Amino acid sequence: MDERGVSNRGLTSDRSRVPRSTESVGSRFFVSSVGEPRVRRPVDAFAVAVGAAVVVIAAGRAIRFDQFEAEIVDVAAALPLWTSQVAWAAYTLAALYAFGLLVVVLIKRRFDIALDLLVATVGVVALEILLVRVVEDAWPRLVPEFDRAVVVAQFPVFRVAVVAVVIAVAAPYLVRPWRRLGWVVLAAVVFSGLIIGVGLPSHVVGAVGVGLSVAGAVLVAFGSPRGYPDVAAVDSALRSLGISVTDLRLAPEQSWGVRLLVAERLDGTPLAVKAYGRDAADSQLAAKAWRYLWYRDTGASLSLSRIGGVEHEALVTLMAGRAGATTPSILAAAVAGQDDALLVVDQRGVSLASLDLAAVSDSVLVDAWRDVRLLHDASISHGRLTTENVRVEDGDPIIANFEAGSLAAPPSRMAKDVVEFLFSLATLVGVERAVRVAIDGYGLDGPVEVLPYLQLPAISVTTRKQADDPKMILSTLRQEITVQTGVEIPEPAEVRRVQVRNVLMAALTLLAGYAVIAALAGIDWAAVWHEVQAASWAWFVVAFGVGQLRLIPEATGMMAAVSLPIPMRPTVAVQAAGKFIGLAVPGIAGQVTMNAVYLRRFGVGPTEAVTQGTLDAVSGFMVELVILALAFLVMDLSLDVDTADGNLLLIVGVVVAVVLLGILVVLAVKSIRDRVVPVVRDAAKAFALVFREPSRVIALLGSNLASRLILAMALWLTLRGFDVSIGLGSVLVVTVGANLLAGMVPVPGGVGIAEAVISIGLVAFGVPETIAFAAAVVYRVLTFYIPPIYGWFALKWLKGNSYA
Repeated sequence: MDERGVSNRGLTSDRSRVPRSTESVGSRFFVSSVGEPRVRRPVDAFAVAVGAAVVVIAAGRAIRFDQFEAEIVDVAAALPLWTSQVAWAAYTLAALYAFGLLVVVLIKRRFDIALDLLVATVGVVALEILLVRVVEDAWPRLVPEFDRAVVVAQFPVFRVAVVAVVIAVAAPYLVRPWRRLGWVVLAAVVFSGLIIGVGLPSHVVGAVGVGLSVAGAVLVAFGSPRGYPDVAAVDSALRSLGISVTDLRLAPEQSWGVRLLVAERLDGTPLAVKAYGRDAADSQLAAKAWRYLWYRDTGASLSLSRIGGVEHEALVTLMAGRAGATTPSILAAAVAGQDDALLVVDQRGVSLASLDLAAVSDSVLVDAWRDVRLLHDASISHGRLTTENVRVEDGDPIIANFEAGSLAAPPSRMAKDVVEFLFSLATLVGVERAVRVAIDGYGLDGPVEVLPYLQLPAISVTTRKQADDPKMILSTLRQEITVQTGVEIPEPAEVRRVQVRNVLMAALTLLAGYAVIAALAGIDWAAVWHEVQAASWAWFVVAFGVGQLRLIPEATGMMAAVSLPIPMRPTVAVQAAGKFIGLAVPGIAGQVTMNAVYLRRFGVGPTEAVTQGTLDAVSGFMVELVILALAFLVMDLSLDVDTADGNLLLIVGVVVAVVLLGILVVLAVKSIRDRVVPVVRDAAKAFALVFREPSRVIALLGSNLASRLILAMALWLTLRGFDVSIGLGSVLVVTVGANLLAGMVPVPGGVGIAEAVISIGLVAFGVPETIAFAAAVVYRVLTFYIPPIYGWFALKWLKGNSYA
């Protein structure tokens, strides 16, 4: 141990050196004991939505036996005889596995799990019977093994759906080896079903969708265990590490993704133990990655493994101590017991949050700020610097819990440390004292440089809850910093108000655009309405749901376009609000201002906040050009547009003329050129900065590609509603071309232009003219005209939470 109290005793990640618990890994079957609290996980609700979408899409493909499925059937028929025999064995064993799983649950007297499995099985059987009756007009074949000579393909495959629902419902309760075996069994029953011919690809995929959706619904209704290690398991793991403790118990406050415990060594030293369970659902990489994106800097750092997270916190703690700050001693950082990762540190002192700070001298708080400055001078950020994570022992501060810490941290992360600690301290000692000790300990530059970050979104949700009125504290902090430093408060930008006349103007533009298109193209509105009435509106519902998924890649694109980390949840809301702003406010000024205000809340610089939209738009333009170029090179685009149809060509000619006129105006008019050229120059600089980070380039371009694919899928589903099916690649060309041309015309939202281009493109790919226009209108309603409705609510939410 060095003079700062830092020790690496017992610090190891070499699993071969750590003795295992006497309880074998295979002796455990369930991750939780009877009566453990259950939680409802968002991933289960997501499984319901995804499963339902898969069923609908697979049903559409099952009705139409296409060339792809025919080729799969031919490949399966050409396989050697022994593969069929193996497939039948796997198909039967999968059913036995599902039945055996239920038997084990009953033998282990886990009637809580048995109830979940029973409800899920009944639900999937009922849904299977309904779907087979509707699609096939038959009854499900339960045991095809009894009549192998006559194998009939059915949608959905009964066996696959039952096995899928049993495995999916049981998965949260099983330890990881058995959980993984279950997914292997599911894969086996899917592929074996294809080989023996009980289902086509759409049949087995649809069956998996049925199982996942029903399983998700059951887990949402009843909840599922987190799978954290219990106290006995942690005690056994500590003994295997050679650490004897007494009074091991759960900590009063628990954190996401880890089980927190406290104990005492035999000599009375208090200890804090973090246990990352191998079988915890929150410990899985997908769950951690989603939470990291959704909340960004409000949770633990993203690591690829449990031991990786433990080693990360241990390393940051050691480096913080080496930088001069007082940190806890590390007793162990290793994998032990049932492959649970443990971090054991001493827990000296008492947290600032639990002290009567009126009795704590300023010198203690100043010393705490000096330690923070030492961390930042070494480019180390804490990530969660609150009064709860600063402890005091004999008048000396100790900075603990570096779970979200970073080495080589950018200035933005260190600025958020200052903001978080300043706000947390102000809620306990008052604003004036908090600012004064921060200046004395950290220096004048600390509070001054974080003025742009003193916004509600920059404060974690947990820290906000310390204050009755966090907005008032932030406002008072900004004023007090200006008083004590003499620096003026930067003026915040405001979102432009949406006026009723703007909405009316957008509606009139829409009506005028449709009237002009119908007149030029000779569209019979009565025939269009007849096609819409005769269509299958269920496909429109699915198309609407799929179309709204583009908010996610649009959000990730915005996140990649700025250098500072921002959370996904409010960023998705910003994209939704943008649908309302873009329709109700003329031009792009409203959305650009809203995005800039939102990004400024997280400390993004004014230039970067404004150029973000340009950067994202240019990236999308590049993606669209590449898609069209590849389409003309790879696809057989025989666009048989009748050149004698002057009305249709007139629309395209008007679009091209408007674009060329806009370019000429920019080049000829100095006042306009002076406004446009700087934006282009700033965007070029922003691109240069982004291309220095390949991960951001991939995220930016990939997000734009994903949003285009989602919109193409929405149009493809809309066409299915009219009983029209063309290739997804052809639909992608149509949607990309429409977006490209509509974006070049100075009409809000491309009203009228997009519908015209989509109609022309669909007709060129063989869709009847009336259906093409009807599909274009329905598609635009689903993806452009309905979203502003929920966009208005998203804007209200953003304003209510100080994001806009």
